Amino acid sequence: MPRDFDELLAQQRETAREELQAAWRMHVARVEEQLAAGWPEQIEQVVERRFQALAALLEAEWGRRAADLRGRIEREVSQSLNQVARRMRRAGSRDGVLDVLLDAAAEHGSRVSLWWLEGAHLRCAGARGFPGETQERLFTLRIPAGSAPALVNALAGADTMVAVPSAGEISEDLAEVLAARHTKAYLFPVIAGPKQKGVLLVEGEDETVGVSTLELLAWMASAAVAMPASDPGVESWLELPEAEREVHGRAQRFARIRVAAMRLHRWRAVENGRQSRNLYGELKKEIDAAREEYWEQFGRCPSIVDYLHRELVSTLANHDESLLGADYPGPVV
Repeated sequence: MPRDFDELLAQQRETAREELQAAWRMHVARVEEQLAAGWPEQIEQVVERRFQALAALLEAEWGRRAADLRGRIEREVSQSLNQVARRMRRAGSRDGVLDVLLDAAAEHGSRVSLWWLEGAHLRCAGARGFPGETQERLFTLRIPAGSAPALVNALAGADTMVAVPSAGEISEDLAEVLAARHTKAYLFPVIAGPKQKGVLLVEGEDETVGVSTLELLAWMASAAVAMPASDPGVESWLELPEAEREVHGRAQRFARIRVAAMRLHRWRAVENGRQSRNLYGELKKEIDAAREEYWEQFGRCPSIVDYLHRELVSTLANHDESLLGADYPGPVV
């Protein structure tokens, strides 16, 4: 074979090898391009599927944990309020009830004080969270009601109020002693009757004050102060026969449920009745039906008292019997 033919063959072989390599690189490049074009979409789909699955797992897990936490908090709050209610019932006096209220309120506000209306003045009936010297100064104050419009308005409205703890709102003397570190003062009325009125003053901000819990505590204290120590002729339930004690318990539950239903379902009539001072006129049908049923169920018990009347006065009339109106027939027994 001629030498030039061998060189030509070698040259063609090298050319073919280069062309095949070029063709292979081009093919690989096209494959890589196609893979690159589809790969982000595939990754996105995979990630989306994984995150959807993870989100479902997290939602289920956190839902379970949230339910457990909510249940635990509700149980703790319920137990705490029950303990406070029992302490108030056992306090035995107005001052004892107010001490329990202050102890419980101190857990929901940084500094708390209770101001009781005595004639035309307000005096400090207790305080928690203050330095000793400041607390002593609070007890020396006798604030003219006219100089503390925020406190007076809270008493008149029987609703929680929020005020600026300034001289113009809570009196110059009280504002000076408090030297308020906070921008708000929450005022919770404690009203146990026309002549039994006070205001729980709690200093703090929205995120640090448990307003709903404090409202409930103030209402509980109002009911406990208003509750008579005993009924005429009956020094204690323990002196009653067991059968009569059971009747008293059922009568109290009946009264609470029926009056609570009026407050819940006929709230507009309750508000109108309070404003017109004629709750009986607004709720005559419900009150008469409850009175008749109360007498039928419990009237044969020789020691029974009218718990229904008491609930109407305390819950609907805010402890002011005159709000029931002139036509209200009075206690059943």
